Amino acid sequence: MSSPGPGSTNGEVDRLVADAGRLLQSGAAERAITVCREVLKKAPNQPVALHLLGAACSRAGDLAGAVPPLVRLLGIQPGNADAHLLLGMAYEGQNRLDDALNAYRQALALRSGWPEAGSRLGGLLRRTKRFDEAIACYRSVLAIHPDDDTTIFNLAIALHRAFRFEEAAACYQTILQRHPNDAETWVGLANVMKDSGQVATARACNLKALQLRPDYREAFSNLLFVEAYHVLCPAGELLEHHRAWAQRFAPDERAGRFDFSGRLDGDRRLRIGYVSPDLRRHPVGTFVEGLLRAHDRSRFEVYCYDESRSNDEVNRRLRSYAQAWRKTIGQGDEAVARQIYEDRIDILVDLAGHTRGNRLGVFAYRPAPVQVTYLGYCATTGLSAMDYWLVDEALVPEDSVESTTEEIWRLPRCWITYEPVADAPEVAERTSGGAVTFGCFNDLSKLGDEVVATWAEILNRVPGSRLLLKAAPFNHEAGRHAVVQRFTALGVDPERLILRPRTPDYLKEYGDMDIALDPFPRTGGATTADALWMGVPVVTMAGARMIERQGVSMLRAIGLADCIAESREDYVNLAVGLAGDDERRRALRAALRERVRKSELCDAAGMARAIEAAYLGMWKRLEGAF
Repeated sequence: MSSPGPGSTNGEVDRLVADAGRLLQSGAAERAITVCREVLKKAPNQPVALHLLGAACSRAGDLAGAVPPLVRLLGIQPGNADAHLLLGMAYEGQNRLDDALNAYRQALALRSGWPEAGSRLGGLLRRTKRFDEAIACYRSVLAIHPDDDTTIFNLAIALHRAFRFEEAAACYQTILQRHPNDAETWVGLANVMKDSGQVATARACNLKALQLRPDYREAFSNLLFVEAYHVLCPAGELLEHHRAWAQRFAPDERAGRFDFSGRLDGDRRLRIGYVSPDLRRHPVGTFVEGLLRAHDRSRFEVYCYDESRSNDEVNRRLRSYAQAWRKTIGQGDEAVARQIYEDRIDILVDLAGHTRGNRLGVFAYRPAPVQVTYLGYCATTGLSAMDYWLVDEALVPEDSVESTTEEIWRLPRCWITYEPVADAPEVAERTSGGAVTFGCFNDLSKLGDEVVATWAEILNRVPGSRLLLKAAPFNHEAGRHAVVQRFTALGVDPERLILRPRTPDYLKEYGDMDIALDPFPRTGGATTADALWMGVPVVTMAGARMIERQGVSMLRAIGLADCIAESREDYVNLAVGLAGDDERRRALRAALRERVRKSELCDAAGMARAIEAAYLGMWKRLEGAF
């Protein structure tokens, strides 16, 4: 301890330091700060006071104020691992990520295997997408504390984010052996199973989590997602599950808090509010861009409620199309609903459904007189407060089996528009008469057993043909091996499989593909449009549900309906027939881009007019009800 200043005693300093510690422990951070500063006037280098001041400033939210005392303390005690950890947390809170990483590394170096420092360092490495480093960090902790469940859980997350599915699943299963009733671990395992294509197991894991914790919102949303996107239950049962979610997490009694009297005059510009976590580089951001840009500003005002943390180039472009842009991260549902009401939104549009980051809880409050779900999900929301589900006639035909709480409103044209990448490569020529290459760049979670069996049959019927797959798990040997095993079990030589990892510039690799195979029942979206833009014909199968008909909508929009199969047998025959018709494939490759460019799929203005007509129709119907 440093010498006390004039007029003070060691006993007085010790008493004040003890007082500061008690205040901090009781939650009185501001008072602790005052006492620490009093101490440091008397003894400027008192180490415990410096440490307590850094901790108290952090607790009070003054992260910048926490840094100087901690830096001064480390000048006195460079081996103080706790101070390095606190400093790292202060840096991270200020988004000084490199400084935070260095501080966490120092803490872990000084106290090898320290679970708390490992958790902080690994978490920040995950946040910055340095997954291999995060994995190494967690494993260094486990080398000393092999049974630390928190570190094993964090390792599972890092492995999952690195697409090392088998290793991630093994970590979750290790925890469940000791803690079989841990609902959070069951959800983690469910997410791994879903992303690796084991969707039935993912469903079972989410159900187990809900059995253990009926109020587990994430587990319930994950269950709805996997059931809807992978068609795991009948439409009526799916509707009941969505209604059960709404009753539990977005009950009807929330509605009715906002008064719209005096707001229903349609002789003015209507305010349209779009709510989404995906107003960024994401399929939703890509498909909604043309609509936002082409809205008729003389008749509509556009407001966006953005739940994403992104500031990428797509997010910045979308901002330029809106009259107002509100960030909603960290705000409660009722607060966001109040903002929407105060913005006087007339028609509120959900672009997420039950996907990650959704704000369906906001819609339960009915902050706008008309509420619509569109684009981001493939089924009902289950909300009685959601008035319409906006689709097209190909996606959800009149005789559809879909069951919804919303009224289905069908557009008379393709429900989306495609925004080609500005620097997309030119369509590459393919050599005639060579081996045909089928391909799919969809996520591996869509490749269920029936898809693999169907594609294996196609390959076996087309001698010399190959299958090009591109997905993130192929960064690792384990990911490649798992897929190879599935095909070799069905008689496909591994040499006929071309497996490539995901890369940002994947469009050019369509130049190595002759025919794109759309997976099922969960069909492609952006990947289908990308393939067509790159001159690659797509074979799709029309199913009964919306998620099974995305390819139907796009292929009809560009006049390629003869590539739509009505059954598995038809799908195989279409693919095999196209593989044997060099002349047709060559003609399609030469013409597809221009055909797409001139079609509804690239007609953003036409799309905007169709959706605006739908909005006006909904609004007039509302006016007529009053």
